[in-house]
Amino acid sequence: MRFLVLILALSWASAEIPVQKIGNGPPAENEYILWLNKDTPLTQLTSSDEFAQLKEKFHMSVLNEYSIGKLNGAHIKGDLGIQEVLAEHSLVMNIAPNFRLYGSGVLNQVMEEECIEEEDAPNGQKWDLTRISARETPDYNRGIYRYSSYEQGDGVYVYVLDSGINTGHVSFGGRASHGFTAPGLESDEGNDDLHGHGSHVAGLVAGDVYGTAKMANVIAVKVLNSENWGYYSWWTQGLQYVISDYKAKKEQEGCQAKCVVNMSLGGTRGGESFEPSIREAIAEGCVFVVAGMNEADDACNYTPAFMPEVITVGATNQNDLMTSWSNYGSCVDFLAPGQTILSAYRGSSTATTYMSGTSMATPLTAGVIARNIGARYGMPSNDEIKAELLETATFGAIGNAGDKNTPNYLAFAECGTVEPPCDGDCQC
Repeated sequence: MRFLVLILALSWASAEIPVQKIGNGPPAENEYILWLNKDTPLTQLTSSDEFAQLKEKFHMSVLNEYSIGKLNGAHIKGDLGIQEVLAEHSLVMNIAPNFRLYGSGVLNQVMEEECIEEEDAPNGQKWDLTRISARETPDYNRGIYRYSSYEQGDGVYVYVLDSGINTGHVSFGGRASHGFTAPGLESDEGNDDLHGHGSHVAGLVAGDVYGTAKMANVIAVKVLNSENWGYYSWWTQGLQYVISDYKAKKEQEGCQAKCVVNMSLGGTRGGESFEPSIREAIAEGCVFVVAGMNEADDACNYTPAFMPEVITVGATNQNDLMTSWSNYGSCVDFLAPGQTILSAYRGSSTATTYMSGTSMATPLTAGVIARNIGARYGMPSNDEIKAELLETATFGAIGNAGDKNTPNYLAFAECGTVEPPCDGDCQC
């Protein structure tokens, strides 16, 4: 059986260097993630005599229960052979090992209505924002990022499934909060971002200096540890939290509650337990923006990048080329800057660093989505969001996209990218 191994889609570098590849780390010993057929209560399985016999025969225990949309499942532990037996059960849709998630990278550098025109920092330090705000390759030394006063992601909740967020960083202005930490991490590390990747990603979504949606709310869902790895069971619990929290927000705010999920991680395809839960979450109304990964390979070989329901992002550089390490192909929906990107970091309230990867291109695109939907009444459908991104994207700008059979759509965000809010009686 191929192991599904997830890694953070990043390399920390200022030049085009090879990035670490996905490894073959072992799953948690004798642990499995089980999903039942849709609308099947978990008790229908666990209360049966047959299940009781299996518990005794395979020394099986239920470690956690899951409920995501119409999908119910469990994190179980049992002796060798339990996976094969449960896989044949009529109520079971899928069972797979509790795969391990991996991160990779080497730190490069750490440093301390109106149409708004935000000038770039010296030497094009925020070249990524400049590029997505221009149709042609700009002069990065004189770059400007443009956005309308109503296009800042106000009221949008962006859930960042990652290593946590430095919520006290000044660039968030109080709009970053902690939502959930997987139990296996909470006891060992607490809620803080001890790696830095999650803080960097969140800064590109919603930081007032480095972000594309400068008034969006970012919520930390910590599913990766300080060494950049975590189990699939942690991620599943995190996703369950996202849906529960978003449902609560919809009850409070009605149709004005808006949900974007950023996943700057992914892995090789090799099991089917990753995708059903994402599909259920999308059905609940969230849009998923995911990294295409950094393997210099066809993105269709990776999950969740291959899924047509998500928005998959590849990375470009300042020369308007796809980076040498970015995944490519028909499963990539959009491209965005991903080489040598400056953003927030862990530690102090002012720490910053440069990182590279499709991990960086992904939150820039998630921020563009937050900009667009924040100006709307009600949460658009997944298809509507994709269609709008295609309509507004810069087509044909990336020189080598065609060589890699990749759709040539560069994410774009300018003043008035979307229509302003309606006047008078606005309805969702």
